[in-house]
Amino acid sequence: MAQGVELLAPAGTPDALRAAVAAGADAVYVGLGAFNARAANGGFSLDELARGCVLAHSRGARVYVTLNVCLRDRECAAAVELAAAASASGADALIVADIGLCSVLRRELPHVELHLSTQAGAQSAPAVRFAARELGVGRVTCARELSCAELGRLCSEGVPIEAFCHGAICICYSGACSYSALMRGRSANRGDCTQPCRLAYELQDGSGRVLAGGAWRR
Repeated sequence: MAQGVELLAPAGTPDALRAAVAAGADAVYVGLGAFNARAANGGFSLDELARGCVLAHSRGARVYVTLNVCLRDRECAAAVELAAAASASGADALIVADIGLCSVLRRELPHVELHLSTQAGAQSAPAVRFAARELGVGRVTCARELSCAELGRLCSEGVPIEAFCHGAICICYSGACSYSALMRGRSANRGDCTQPCRLAYELQDGSGRVLAGGAWRR
């Protein structure tokens, strides 16, 4: 890794993990079970995770497991159990969105490295400091809507910062978007986003006259 920069790639399947590691990724993140934001696309089994960790580690790469959805109270115990299983399978860190779960994991699994997910919506220096000092996370993945200048200021806090730089980067507020749930009853914050923000829309006046259309309206 040059100058402390880690190239982290998504790996939705074991094949994707192998491809990312072969292409030189320093780390990959994977989904496991129902508590990840890409649950609708499947994910890894514990056996696949264990094999993936062995492969990645043999190439000097790290593996992170996502627990990056909003949890319901009745799900917390299962999420902690899944986190423990992921760690036992060789995962190097957990990417967590729910600050309550972060607190519980820090108490129950003190040896596990935690990263705050972009779904937690950290956009400010106080948020970064809180995550590091109070939640004990080792890295903060900042909200995707921040500018490079804003990210630079957060980097000065002395906490490792992660930022998205490529892919289907969400244009809404990280972890606080209800667009998909409102339109289609499927929540982005529960791993089931239908991405209605990527559709083409028309802008009409009160009489129905089209003022603009055919492209994304942000």
